[in-house]
Amino acid sequence: MFVENTRRCIICGDTKPVSFFNKEHIIPDALGNKTLFFYQTCTDCNSNLGREIDVHLTDNLLMKLIRCQLGLKSQNGIIPNPFSKGTDEAGKEIKVTDDFRPFRNSYIEKDGEHWRISAQTLDESLKIAEKALKRAGKNDDEIKRILADGRHKHIQETPTISYTVAIDLQKIKLAILKIAYEYSCHKFGDAYFNDKTAQIIRGILHKASKAIEFVDYEDMGYIPDEIYSLLAKLKNMGSHCLFFVRDKDNRLILQVLLFFQQTFSYGIVVSNNATKYDCFLHDPVEFVGKH
Repeated sequence: MFVENTRRCIICGDTKPVSFFNKEHIIPDALGNKTLFFYQTCTDCNSNLGREIDVHLTDNLLMKLIRCQLGLKSQNGIIPNPFSKGTDEAGKEIKVTDDFRPFRNSYIEKDGEHWRISAQTLDESLKIAEKALKRAGKNDDEIKRILADGRHKHIQETPTISYTVAIDLQKIKLAILKIAYEYSCHKFGDAYFNDKTAQIIRGILHKASKAIEFVDYEDMGYIPDEIYSLLAKLKNMGSHCLFFVRDKDNRLILQVLLFFQQTFSYGIVVSNNATKYDCFLHDPVEFVGKH
């Protein structure tokens, strides 16, 4: 009788057959990470984490700008267009193609005694007008006369497009916390799963994956001078890096830098007892992505 091997999910803590696990990118694949991944989250938790946590990191406007600049594709193979949707002065939606040409969805609206039609071309606007006149009960001869009488005006506009930028820093921090937790589990294995701080973080991530209210957690920026010296030699914006440091209170901190930007630089306290992980503190900085 065949008995399938099992493993424990690092998020929900349940033990399941290995077939219930799939690839989890510790730094999201959409940010250019093709090498740092493992198989320690079950498919349900993996999906929930991507939908409830990762998306707020990968799909905010600032990150889309970086991904567009670097040509980083989503799972569907498409490079994000950060300018895909905006609004004009009247608050109407304007879309922008991938080659940055603005356009509106066609529409018709009444303006006093007149009708205003917005369309990509004059021919399209005339077809919309013809349909509207038919719905109004006009026959073909009346429609031809109305459209040929010269009273309609064709205006080619160049709209001003505005964008609203809303970045939820709490949700971004939660995504960074997920990276820190998964990377610590990846490096330390079962020893870290039972760490008291790991248990707290796991509870936060598991609740968030079920869309329960977010919980505050402690984070700090802490980069030693020798690490700064190393990073100063690296110029490729497409790289991320992760490294552990010990602070003066013997806490173990994982420093996460995405795209080498201070905007996305966080130090996460992953354990209150760094001594347990001494053998890892001399590991080199791990670089992910293009470098």
